[in-house]
Amino acid sequence: MSAWEQRIAEGLRESRLFLAVLSPNYFESPYCQRELEEYVRYEAMRHCLGDGVAPVYFIELPGKDAGAEYNNTATRVKALRKRQWCDLTRQTPELLPWHQVGRRALEDQEVARRLKELKEQMAERLSRADRARTSPTNIYRHNPQFVGRVRELTLLREALNERGSVGVVGHAATTVHGLGGLGKTELTLAYAHAFAWDYPGGRWLAQCEGIDDFDLVLAQCATPLGIHATEAEQKNVHHLAERVLAELRQRDRSLLLLDNVTHPELLGPSVLMRLPAQAQVHLLATTRLGPTQLVGSPQDHAFVAVDELPGADALALVRAHQPGNQFTGPEEEVAARELVDLLGGFTLAIETAAIHLGREQAIGAIGRYVGLLRTELLAMSESAAADPAVGVRHKEKLLEATLKMTLDTLSPAQQHLLALASLLPADQVVLPWLRSLASERFHEVNPFMGTEHNAAWSRMLAPLMELRLFQPGNDDRIVRMHRLVQELVKKRGITEQGSLEEVFTAKIQGHAVLLAKNWLDHDARWELTAMVNYALQLMNSESENGMLIAGIISPVLQELGRWAEKERLLRKAVEQAERFHGDKSDVFVSLLSNLALVLRAAGQLSEAERLMRKVLAIDEQVHGPDHEKVAVRLHNLGSLLMLTNHLPEAEATIRRALHIFETKNGPDHPKVAMVLGSLGELFQRTERHGEAEPLLRRALAIEEKHLGPDHPTVGKTLSNLARALMRVGPLEEAERTMRRGLELLEKHYGPEHSEVASLQVSLADILKRTDQLAEAESLLRQALTVDEKHLGPEHYSLAITIENLAAFLADTGRVDEAEPLFERGLAITERSLGPDHPDVAITLYNIAQLSAANARYAHAEQLLARSLCILLRSGRLTGHAHGNLQMVRESYEHLLSVMGRTKDQVRAQLNKLNALSHRR
Repeated sequence: MSAWEQRIAEGLRESRLFLAVLSPNYFESPYCQRELEEYVRYEAMRHCLGDGVAPVYFIELPGKDAGAEYNNTATRVKALRKRQWCDLTRQTPELLPWHQVGRRALEDQEVARRLKELKEQMAERLSRADRARTSPTNIYRHNPQFVGRVRELTLLREALNERGSVGVVGHAATTVHGLGGLGKTELTLAYAHAFAWDYPGGRWLAQCEGIDDFDLVLAQCATPLGIHATEAEQKNVHHLAERVLAELRQRDRSLLLLDNVTHPELLGPSVLMRLPAQAQVHLLATTRLGPTQLVGSPQDHAFVAVDELPGADALALVRAHQPGNQFTGPEEEVAARELVDLLGGFTLAIETAAIHLGREQAIGAIGRYVGLLRTELLAMSESAAADPAVGVRHKEKLLEATLKMTLDTLSPAQQHLLALASLLPADQVVLPWLRSLASERFHEVNPFMGTEHNAAWSRMLAPLMELRLFQPGNDDRIVRMHRLVQELVKKRGITEQGSLEEVFTAKIQGHAVLLAKNWLDHDARWELTAMVNYALQLMNSESENGMLIAGIISPVLQELGRWAEKERLLRKAVEQAERFHGDKSDVFVSLLSNLALVLRAAGQLSEAERLMRKVLAIDEQVHGPDHEKVAVRLHNLGSLLMLTNHLPEAEATIRRALHIFETKNGPDHPKVAMVLGSLGELFQRTERHGEAEPLLRRALAIEEKHLGPDHPTVGKTLSNLARALMRVGPLEEAERTMRRGLELLEKHYGPEHSEVASLQVSLADILKRTDQLAEAESLLRQALTVDEKHLGPEHYSLAITIENLAAFLADTGRVDEAEPLFERGLAITERSLGPDHPDVAITLYNIAQLSAANARYAHAEQLLARSLCILLRSGRLTGHAHGNLQMVRESYEHLLSVMGRTKDQVRAQLNKLNALSHRR
């Protein structure tokens, strides 16, 4: 007394395991065959592709080992034998009738053993869903109607596991290739969902369209992996990428999914060799590139081509969208088969038609749809479709025809919404932007008019989501749209596309200006990534508007430490500005100056200096030597010259900038405060702390007046002032100042940020000098905990924190605790910077001091000798570290004298070390 077929279909979808008790009659039943096929079709969605069916047989099956007379059964048995059998026949010559002697048969030890194995296997399969739920990820939600593709999924699985099992440096790359609209991304998302249980380290998605630098790909994974980038990592994307790789090495197996790779370098040997070894990271990519276009050996890639959806899977896809997952009658199923044949397995067109028909409840709807579609496609012949040059256009025509029937059912407001969405990057369709623009034409969805208008917006949006014209993203405010659908929607509304783009761009520019003003508000930053992608899209299409948006948002990217994105955006904008406006225009010079700042932050100092001098020369020529723009360029150049140790020129340059700003804007202007801060920093570098203090106090007063007392810039100036006060002022004031700076940065960045940890270390130094040892140690250990958690165990900044704690312990007499910490810091520093870096020399010096204090003179002598050699080389090559060189030399001479060496022996040993360093 129930719809048993529908209940079976629902059960097949909900069950996590299929136990098939086999007998000859099982293979003769069409219902049993359909159940098995339907379960296997959706098996991947249950985290058990290839493992979700347990065939069990109690009696010998005709055809299992038989000849042609049992060919039909034998074929099906052969397919099932690829899975793990549970054979309960006891392998005896005599086949027992189980219904008569079942109890005795079950007591057979061999049968009991096999039943126990079956139970264990079932338990393990059922646990996979639980393990899958704990696998962290940033991938999109999977499509619950995904069907079929078992062959492709199996090939992917075998390829990835094969690469991992043989241990080919742990680098396994599998590429899903095919024409747009055939389901490449859906297939990879299905794989990530089906095998989530096997990736306890997580599954991570990165968008790769237009990206040719693997560091930029890895950087996308930093935030999802919970990595809080240091300032140095924010400025240098390679350092951040290495941090991501270090995090992946610490995790169990992970899946890295690269979507829409357009540059073959991303799948080349140089990339694969950087990935963690031992198949710890499986790499899976989608691309429209062909096998011959990829870089490297063909053995590096298992290439899986996504072709047309097989007829049975295509029919299942149509059925999956029908009410109750069943056709209303045999006529509808026949019509559905005609539809599948007509669409030739083109996945996106079939899905579009299936979703449309799923909303139709009338009898005969599929047949009528097929008739209309056939009329639409009458002009297209099979012979034309077979031609590769025409085949792509044919498939676009199939989608165009099916999409037209869907779009015709939408309201004008919904069609307008799609037209707007087609102008945005496919993976960054921002719903609030769409609503804001749509409300100008359709006032009922105005976002500022209350609950009733919100309900109208939901009603407008819901059908677009149900029809999968919009697909969920990782943020409820952002959806995705298939690129082919975007192209066809644009084509449909080609007459108003230009005007829509102008209106849209003006709206986003307004949003960008607001963001530039309100970036301190965390809730205001969510749309920044979408703005970056939209600006890049506009510039790639040769629209000048993208360059303007880039100029507005690049300062925000800098404030938030997103240097890699800023560099990519500005390089494109500079190139376009020079082409459109010339190399003397204000827009070109402004963008070039911003690019130079990014390069300085990334450590590309020589290129940054070249660009800064070029910008300064242009502005002096165009505006005159005393223009405010010239002062900005002077300040930027002076700050860079400090980094390259050209201190006299740096001071003269910064003083000139200060004079111009004070003359043009008065002594109480934020730009004056900015330059005062830089000049104060320069004075500290040259040990003129007494001159630095009043400059920093003046800068602080100006910033508090204009930016407010709670601005993060104020916090940074406070910390700089506190460091100056440590040298010249009362330590009590230095402590108060540093505490206030720490409080401000904690407020803006949170207590577990590397910037906060850095200030905790500085405050601890002050507290140690004022004998507040307990709190100092507590702060150092807090900073160490934060850095260990967010930087990982191999990060150079962690080494600095470790060595600060070690120095504190040594100074407070706990040498036994200090020495292993120094050794740990030394190991990290050597791995991060190399064995001959000056920072390695300082750590060697510190360890040597502990060894000498414990009368381990020979060990201390070896450490100081190595430290001295490193600094001799460093001082000669770079001009840095002379103060440290003198300190280590004096310590080495003193140690040798304590060890009983004469002055001549000491002099000879120093000459020997000097010769060794030069020989190196």
